[in-house]
Amino acid sequence: MQTLTAWATVVLAAVAVVAYFAARGQIREARQLRKASHRAYVVVHAEGDKPTRAIYLVLENTGQTVAKNASVTFTPPLEAAHTAVDLAGSTRVWDQPTIPPGKSVRTVLDRGPERLDSDLPMAYEARVTYDSPATEEFKITDTYRIDLRSSAYGVREWDLVDDNPRRQTAALERIATNLDK
Repeated sequence: MQTLTAWATVVLAAVAVVAYFAARGQIREARQLRKASHRAYVVVHAEGDKPTRAIYLVLENTGQTVAKNASVTFTPPLEAAHTAVDLAGSTRVWDQPTIPPGKSVRTVLDRGPERLDSDLPMAYEARVTYDSPATEEFKITDTYRIDLRSSAYGVREWDLVDDNPRRQTAALERIATNLDK
């Protein structure tokens, strides 16, 4: 009987050790998930604004907590084709002491038509560095590729499709007539 009790104790101890390691792994995974879902996520991207034909660069915190000490560097350095755009004045945009969750900072990079007609680069590498104090993560660095082509073409001064159904029908009839000739 003592032998059986000793073996049962050994088996119970082994089960307890396995349960301990399984629980420790689950706790570690839950901690990592909590950190990932509650940290700041700072992104940078380009947007086109059709009414003004402007291309904006946007710095945004898409995370759940405040981002601190956010800064962005661009390779190659930013240049504008439109003479009215002052990129030197927008450099303070790329160094933000605090960005609350869900907030963005935007600045004009260029005008789409002028950008398309220029020899300036259409793609940039943006390196974003920031802190997420809520999750005790510091000097987080992400790299983004910003391609201005879609933003520049999106704000062009002409449209491929007319929104008016009567004009669409008339245009199709002209095309059909020209094809018949």
